[in-house]
Amino acid sequence: MSGALSEQRGLTLVEVLVALALMALLSVISWRALDMTDRSARALQMRVQDTQSLIRVLGQVEHDLRHHVGWASDANSASNPALGPAARNGENILPGVLWRAPVLSIVRTQANGAWQLVEWRQDGSRLLRAVSDPSYTLPMPELNRPEIVLEDIDSFTLRVWGSDQQWVLPAQAASDPAIATAMQGIEVRISRLESEGPAVFRKVVLLP
Repeated sequence: MSGALSEQRGLTLVEVLVALALMALLSVISWRALDMTDRSARALQMRVQDTQSLIRVLGQVEHDLRHHVGWASDANSASNPALGPAARNGENILPGVLWRAPVLSIVRTQANGAWQLVEWRQDGSRLLRAVSDPSYTLPMPELNRPEIVLEDIDSFTLRVWGSDQQWVLPAQAASDPAIATAMQGIEVRISRLESEGPAVFRKVVLLP
């Protein structure tokens, strides 16, 4: 009788050990699954934040271009002091809009009528934006310290939609008055370095 009880207790102990081993294994699997879910959620959140930053940047570029000084101003002169020394070496594609790769300079008007100089610049893999203090008189104030608005970029380029219904480079638009006066839009292109390879994002700014 005692032998039977001893054998029964031994089998019960083995079962408990097996159950504990299975529970430990399930705990490890569950922990790894939760860890992978957490990593995926964080990666997705970073991707969403990165996409939102890109949308904000393209929206700000569009806002700056849409508020460039008008044709009636003196900003369409290549020697316009509002653009500073950059005007001597760049391609003046619109009044107050000058491109000297990879730098975009814009003289924009504010609601109160003041002018403000805005500069978008690619610095390595970063995209910078700097603005001056608003001014009613020339020369324009110096640009303030630039702000990093986007990272991990490969290129920052511009194209112009000309009068012949095709995209042309800023240099061609700047040298051909017919293209400049009939310009319908400006395309801003940002190429980013991603794990799958370069990804190109574009924003077409329609001109009035």
